[in-house]
Amino acid sequence: MTRGIAENIRGLSVAIAIAFLVTSAGVGYWTLVASDALASDPFNPRLVAAIRDRPRGKIVDTANNVLAQSVKTQDGWTRKYSDRSLAHVVGFASFKYGASGIEAAYADSLIGQDPGDPIATWRARYLGEHEEPGSVVLGIDPKVQKV
Repeated sequence: MTRGIAENIRGLSVAIAIAFLVTSAGVGYWTLVASDALASDPFNPRLVAAIRDRPRGKIVDTANNVLAQSVKTQDGWTRKYSDRSLAHVVGFASFKYGASGIEAAYADSLIGQDPGDPIATWRARYLGEHEEPGSVVLGIDPKVQKV
């Protein structure tokens, strides 16, 4: 038995419709369900470029001594730490190794993203408006730390 042209066209139409539905479901999943995970993935090159192009806030002690600050370079912004003896508390922020210590714990505040403010998050995501980076004041007394 041979199939008619109408049956072949019907089979092809069903196959194309199924392929379209599968593709639509995939796009919908990555757009609606997994978009936040993709946007915050540390391997996302757009995230790395956005962080590199923006300064982080200062980290200061109780005497208002700057422990960490962003310095403008040719490639963007880099972190400069003034007191290496406080590295275990201040931590580090690196594009290659990530962040630790205060740099990691207060990363959202230091880069100017307050997760508690959905309007600012929306404006940053869709309008490209970023808030100024916040500073972090530590309860570290430099005189006590020297002892």
